[in-house]
Amino acid sequence: AEDADSLTGPHISRGQKFTFKVVSNEELLSVLYQRELNLRRRFEQIITEVKQVRTDLILHRSKADEAAKKPADEKAKSAELMTAVTASVIRSLHGIRKSSTETTSVEESFRDIREELINNAVHTPQMLERIDEKIVRPLHAINAGEYPGVDESLGALKVLLDDGRNPLPGLDETIARVGTMLDQMDAILKEMQRLETFQEAVELLKSIIDQQQQLEERTKSERKKRRIQELKGLQDE
Repeated sequence: AEDADSLTGPHISRGQKFTFKVVSNEELLSVLYQRELNLRRRFEQIITEVKQVRTDLILHRSKADEAAKKPADEKAKSAELMTAVTASVIRSLHGIRKSSTETTSVEESFRDIREELINNAVHTPQMLERIDEKIVRPLHAINAGEYPGVDESLGALKVLLDDGRNPLPGLDETIARVGTMLDQMDAILKEMQRLETFQEAVELLKSIIDQQQQLEERTKSERKKRRIQELKGLQDE
């Protein structure tokens, strides 16, 4: 931009530079596929961490059961076991809240991918149905229902332990809730993995088409060379 100062100017200033890269539909879909692949890997890690929470709770459920069976003269040992159970519940609560935040981020990222497909007009009804019905909505159901349920169950369990009451029913309920949530997460992961198989087929097809085009170009080039040589031969005669 240049001002109209005719006495001490003109003064010129430049604004922020924005660079845009225009890509083909195929390139855009490939970029979005890579983003989904990264999200799938993140989701796999989240599932692994939730499974670790369940394993930890199952282990300390056995310790709570052991503590309940200790005779009266082993109160110190029983208290030690229950302290470990309480630590497990607190640890699990932190772990579940961390996983909840990360799963919410995965859901939001899939919504962004959906919007990019629509905004760039590279979507199909099948693509949107897959993302909506088999990934985004199930993820939202987990984020809005399952995670809060597990969180509430762990919180109630912590209250039981603080009051010195029997935690076994609460542990069983919490472990069952985590298991139900993991089943739902595994179903979503399988759908994410299906895209990878499909995309691999697409990439293979693209590779075959590229190779075919390269072969056609080489063939045309060779034919052109032969015709030039034939013409030279006729001229020499």
